[in-house]
Parts: sequence; structure tokens; C-alpha cells
Amino acid sequence: MNSQQSLKLPSEQLIQDSISCDMYEQTAINNALGTLLGYVGAEAATQNLFERLLWPQRFYNGFSLSKLPQVALMMPMGGPLHRAALSTLDILFTNGLFQGHQRGHMLGSPFFANTDTKYTVYESADITRGEKEEARNGLWLRVVGNIPIPLPETRARREDEYVEIGRLPVIRSYVRVSHLRIGIPTRKPDRDLIIETDTGPANLRIYIALVSSELVGIITTVVVLIIWRSYFVLLFIAPVCLKLLSAVFAVPREHIQVPKRYSPPRLAEASEKLRVPETTLKKYEIHGLSHGFLLIEGEDNHILQFFRHYGHPIRNRSREFVQFIIIISFALIFPVGLLCSLLWMPLGVQYAWLAYQLYATVAVHCYRYAKGHSICTTEEKIAENLQKSAPPNEDHMKMEAYFGHKDCVLMVCLDTCFHHRYGEGKRCMEKLITGEIHPPAGSQSRSNSESILTPESCSPGPLTPLSLSPLSSGISVDSAR
Repeated sequence: MNSQQSLKLPSEQLIQDSISCDMYEQTAINNALGTLLGYVGAEAATQNLFERLLWPQRFYNGFSLSKLPQVALMMPMGGPLHRAALSTLDILFTNGLFQGHQRGHMLGSPFFANTDTKYTVYESADITRGEKEEARNGLWLRVVGNIPIPLPETRARREDEYVEIGRLPVIRSYVRVSHLRIGIPTRKPDRDLIIETDTGPANLRIYIALVSSELVGIITTVVVLIIWRSYFVLLFIAPVCLKLLSAVFAVPREHIQVPKRYSPPRLAEASEKLRVPETTLKKYEIHGLSHGFLLIEGEDNHILQFFRHYGHPIRNRSREFVQFIIIISFALIFPVGLLCSLLWMPLGVQYAWLAYQLYATVAVHCYRYAKGHSICTTEEKIAENLQKSAPPNEDHMKMEAYFGHKDCVLMVCLDTCFHHRYGEGKRCMEKLITGEIHPPAGSQSRSNSESILTPESCSPGPLTPLSLSPLSSGISVDSAR
């Protein structure tokens, strides 16, 4: 009997060697695929993911159940982010934030991104062009950019009207001209209409959004734990843990500054809702926008804070250090996972890890090219509220929204029109600055509202600029803090 067993041993050894060889070959193939995914995914991942990580209050302020699919599928951070993480660390190093307590500059870093745009200030009684100043983070610049242009069928219908009267416009590119007026509402709006500011500590909605953004990784963790009971589940659960830790230690930020009062309007032509005193009224022309022309009007103490200190991090070295460690940890997740897959990971877990990396690589591509950076942001939420407040089936509309917290409220009125050429938009902008176009001082009720920039008043030549669709007309936004 022992001899029979000894005769079987060589064949069994051959089978075991064959199985082991197959496993090594499959592991080598898996690691080659993982390396390829790491290269492709690392090239697609951007630093925007780390801006979202470091300011979750802003980038998840608009989270809701309707946004859950986008957040859950497009925002994983367990993939190959080492290149983006190193670029982020390079910027932090260049800005001097590694030098020590109260050293370096937050502006231009992932903590507080710079729009790289400039503005020119005009006094109400003096339209002399002054020097350009930095717009810095510029919240309202991105709000206007999130409001879409008219729908294609609307544009086609308006162009048909030109054909009927024998004037076919030559359209090179639709140019947006927007006029934004900021002031204090005369009465406090309903609380459910106020969009919360993004400078306070993370609330429950933010934490739910962070967990939702790693929903696929959490599901993968449960599957791997049930089937293989492997400690390598830490690779799948680490991203959500790091995100939650980052939100807990998020750096504090400077709040909005608004007088806590609701006084009556001083201008005779002011509406019942918005107070913009004439004595301190200034105009701010924004330069270098990709979405057209923008003029902001109002009191300097209401407007300049969005060009300067609003949302700027308040220096806290211990919290900054924790964020540095978290960024480094995200840089190490993929390389550590690839090393574990090569040396120790069971074959089944390798397949699960490889499948997750494939998903994460596709997700970062979608995030990059499907405007993922604006999903759930404060800017997107304000723009959506502006569009929701517009009455349907009207060419010119007022849109309203409120942004702030408790007794600090600002109201913003936005009026927008579109032109067929850049030159037409520029001439319309000059008329706004010089006062040839006279907008009302405040927003009007939706029942009798008219767009400030009407086609007749803005027309610089024989062609009339395209009027607004329900999704791109003027809106007034109120914000409180």
C-alpha cells in the first residue's frame, strides 16, 4: 500500500506544479493588466479630485438623492491617483505650505483654487477704466458658468424668425452677456429657500455624500470579505475611511460677511425685494471668462469678499498636516495594491482588485470629461435653483435663489442674453458699463418681470441678439450666512 502511494506521488506533484505554474502565469497577467490600468488611469486623474477632497463642504453642498448615481459611480478615489496626488503635493510644496506654521500661501493650492481671472472696478459716477485686479476664487463666476445656453430647438426657432423677415444671422459662436446684481433683501426669505453656505463644518449630508462616493468600493469590500475572508479588503475600504477622516479634519474657512438687517430700499426704482444703495454702488467687469461677459454690480462690501477672503482657509497647522498625510495615503493605495497582487493576494481577490481598478479608471475618465468637477457643488446648486425659479415658456425671466446662513442673506439678480458674435457681446457689455442700458436696481416679481438685457436694448447693429430660453434667462439669487 505504501508502494502504491509512492507511485502516485510523482503524478500528484506534477499536477500541483502545473496548478502552481498556471497561478503564477495568471498572476503575472493580472499584474500586467493592473500596471496598464495604472498608467491609463493615472494619466486621466486630475487634481480636481483633491480639491473636492479638501473642501467637501463646497463640493458636496448640493448632494441629494437625485445626484446619488453620479456621485456613486463617478467619484471613487481607490484607483491609480498617484500621479495626481504627486502633482497636488508639488503645488503645496511650491506654495510653501510644507515650511511650517503660518507659512506659504493657500491661494492657488488645492485648498483654495485660483480662477486666474481679473476684474476692473467702475464707480457709479465714473466709468474710467481702472487697473485689473485678481478675482481669486470667485464663486459667482462659476455660478454663471453653470447656467446653460438656450436649448438647440429654441435657437432654431428664433433663427427661423430671422429667415421669415429676410435676415439670416451669421453665427460664429453664441456669446453670453450676464449682469449680476448683489444686495440685501428687504425681508428675510423662507428658510427652506436658502442655500446654505459652504464654509461651516461638514454636516450629515456631507458625510452621506462621501460614503456614497465610495459605494462601489464598499460593496466590493463586503463581497471579498464574505467569499475570501481576506485582509486585503483594507485596499477597498481605505478610500472611504480617508475621505471621512479628511472631512473630520477639514480646515476652517472664512465666512460670508453680511449686515444682519433687512432695511427698506433707498432707490425710488428699487424693487420690493432687493436693496442696492446708490451711494456705494460699483460695477465690476470680469475679464477672461470662457463663457462670455459678466458684469457684477452692488456694494463693494458685499461683492469684494467673493474676490478676496470668502472661503479662504483659516490656518490650522495640525489639520493641514493631517490633510498632507491623507493625500500621501491616496498616492500609495494603488502601488501598494499592485505589490500585494503580485506577491501575496489570492487569485480570486486579484480578479476583484483588477475589476475595481478597471471601474475606477473608467470613472476618472467620466469625471474628467463629463463635468464631474461641478457635480453637487455650491455653484451648481445655486445655478439649478436659479433655473427652477424661472417661469416656463417666457423669453425673458427673473430667477431667484437665496444663499447664506441664519440672519446673513444676500440676494443676487442675474440677467443674461446671448449674441451671435463676440463683438456684439462686447459692445453690449460696454453699454452696460457706461449706463446706456439701465437695469432696474432690484429684482421684480415673476408675474411682471422682464429681462434687463432685452434684445431691443442690447442690439448693437442690424441683428438682434438671441433672446433667452427658460433655462438661461435672468435670475435673482439671495444668499445668507
